[in-house]
Amino acid sequence: GAFQFSGRLGRGEVSASDRGFASVSRPVAFGEASPSDVDLVLVPLRGEVRGTVVDAARWPVAGATVAVQLGRRWLRTRTDRAGAFSLPAAESGATRIRVEHPRFALAEMELRTGEEREIRMTPLSTVTGEVRDARTGVPTSSCAVVVAAGGVERRGRCEPRGVFRVDGVAPELLHLVPDAIVVAVRPP
Repeated sequence: GAFQFSGRLGRGEVSASDRGFASVSRPVAFGEASPSDVDLVLVPLRGEVRGTVVDAARWPVAGATVAVQLGRRWLRTRTDRAGAFSLPAAESGATRIRVEHPRFALAEMELRTGEEREIRMTPLSTVTGEVRDARTGVPTSSCAVVVAAGGVERRGRCEPRGVFRVDGVAPELLHLVPDAIVVAVRPP
């Protein structure tokens, strides 16, 4: 189809999508001098990616969200009780997928159209410890604990004897934990 755009000068983006096709986008420059021709080709979704999501012991992970990237758009589904999923994909080539579940670290990868893969999820970890006053050595209960690395933060609070617990820490951050823990002490 044809379209016209009128508006401010500068850079922008033109996108097209339709049911049964992968969406496509192209950057464009809008100028006064002459119109720009932009060709957008929609790729039919005649392929499929499928697989099974399992934990480290190879038990199925039900209820995980699996998403495939089609152009700038993401199509999503949930795994069934057996951990299985199936999503449409371009007729050929690689498709970027993302698997999320509240109890596991995010998994991202590329699958080729028609490929079926078992995706192993890594469980999130818990960091525990005790916070003591550096001068007196006495446990403090008036603090908040933050484990932060790679732009991700997880928070916990100190219990009455300075003991803390921070849930949902990605396993790949555990080697950073001594350097990644920030303790914020609240005034009494």
